[in-house]
Amino acid sequence: MAELLSAQDNFPDVALAERVRGGDNDAFSLLSEKYKGLIASIAAKYSAYGFDKGDFLQEGLLGLLWACKYFSPDKSSSFKNFAALCINRRYLSMVRKANAKRTIPSDQIVPIEELEISDHNSLNPETLFLEREQALAFEKRLNDTLSPLELDVLKRYLSGMSYQDIAQELDVSAKSVDNALQRIKKKLSKD
Repeated sequence: MAELLSAQDNFPDVALAERVRGGDNDAFSLLSEKYKGLIASIAAKYSAYGFDKGDFLQEGLLGLLWACKYFSPDKSSSFKNFAALCINRRYLSMVRKANAKRTIPSDQIVPIEELEISDHNSLNPETLFLEREQALAFEKRLNDTLSPLELDVLKRYLSGMSYQDIAQELDVSAKSVDNALQRIKKKLSKD
């Protein structure tokens, strides 16, 4: 280990990153040893359900590897700042994925048009009528409140499609899909 530490002083980070791009595993070992403190300090700021400290350290190393592969010395940023940015983004992505809603298995998805509205405990015609009226009122509220794009996004989202699939099918960006879903949540939570 002492050899690694003395060797890392002989090479600037940019030179080590270039060697990593060329496939030099020893160069990556030197950089990871040098940046383990930075990775640990950034990792301490994050937590995600189902991930432990070791998972975050591994993701940090992947962020460092990403920094090695894509660092451009002609930019005004230092390698250390770029590496910190890449590591942070890796963690943010990890946390977002962990917090994202799980998709519903396709065999459990039923289109809203095919839903039978009934209470198995009460087959009372009056109750059935009221439930059907409530469902129609909710459908009308959706149609009156949401824009055509929001309705299209909502139907596809409820069918279990991912943001990217919805975006591709509707020929919009994934960010537009996310924005539409945020607007839908706001509009429907007002009541």
